[in-house]
Amino acid sequence: MTQPSIDGYFNPAQRETLRRRDRVEFMQKKLKKRLVKAFFGISIIAILPIVFPVQRDFDLIHNATPFIAVVALVAFYVLVVLMTALSKRLRESERGERTVSRHTDALDFTNFLLGVFAFFTIVNAFFFSLASIAIDNSDSMLPTLAPGDQLIIRHVGITYERGDIVVARIDDATYYVKRIVGVPGDTIACVGHSLIITAAAGVMFTLEEPYLTNPSGTCSGLLEEGSTVELGPDEYFLLGDNRPVSSDSRDSDIGAIPKERLHGKIIFRTMPIGGFGRVD
Repeated sequence: MTQPSIDGYFNPAQRETLRRRDRVEFMQKKLKKRLVKAFFGISIIAILPIVFPVQRDFDLIHNATPFIAVVALVAFYVLVVLMTALSKRLRESERGERTVSRHTDALDFTNFLLGVFAFFTIVNAFFFSLASIAIDNSDSMLPTLAPGDQLIIRHVGITYERGDIVVARIDDATYYVKRIVGVPGDTIACVGHSLIITAAAGVMFTLEEPYLTNPSGTCSGLLEEGSTVELGPDEYFLLGDNRPVSSDSRDSDIGAIPKERLHGKIIFRTMPIGGFGRVD
């Protein structure tokens, strides 16, 4: 005797209801996978800047109000989907399939956004700041850098060298962009607007500074003629390229900068367009 099929036990309306339940349940499983990806992306965006806070002050993405608003809206939407689109009651509703399908498509776009934000968050935490910083209200690095220049900072795997332009933390709220002229172990003197350096190995030389257009004022403060500055094993001496107006390591209130207060090396200028390119 032939075994009757399951369709024989239900009328057409009941069969369609069962099939709809199966389809919705299958789509809800797909939706759960997208939700897991969304929560993973949100976790990276929210947690990495807390665990690795060194470059957070330069992270334009996380410090931008529109970004915070977008992430907050995305997180709220993900919670709404979690509470509603996975409901068992949708399996009983004729519009349940459309609802789950709509949320699945929306989460595809949402996860794309989260993936982009998470990528930049990882890069900023472990490699270099894609966020630019602007030099405001300061001519201290002219002609190399000008007020309003947008700069990219590298802060991982750096060996700081003489001539590098760096970001240094002066206090809890102040960062300077200056050039390294003295490295650990140097003894620095200034004669006639020129820096005379005795390196740790005992070699003495006059520092060549082709980036200067106006060296007057170099011999001032801690570097006034007749004085010398000796750098410790972890200290760097920073000067601006526009010496007459620069506030830098010559100031007794600033002095030599410990390596732990160097927050990265300027490697690239993004704006203005005419100055786009590598910074030396």
